Amino acid sequence: MLKGFGIGDISIDCTDPVRTREFYAKMSGWTQRELYNCPALTDGNGFTVLFMGCDFTYEPPVWHASYPDRSVPFDAKKGA
Repeated sequence: MLKGFGIGDISIDCTDPVRTREFYAKMSGWTQRELYNCPALTDGNGFTVLFMGCDFTYEPPVWHASYPDRSVPFDAKKGA
């Protein structure tokens, strides 16, 4: 771990950025904002998620046979 180093923000490509932000805002309770001309959410520590419209046609992932449950390695936790 690098002392004093952290991730400031991430971006999520989506077809409807405002709707996607609203979904995650309800789930997380984070503050809805506009940053860099994008809908965004910010947590209490300044971490930001930017929701950006796709400039490409979305193609669903093709799941490899080793992932039979089609799980995605993403954990979302609310609270400390």
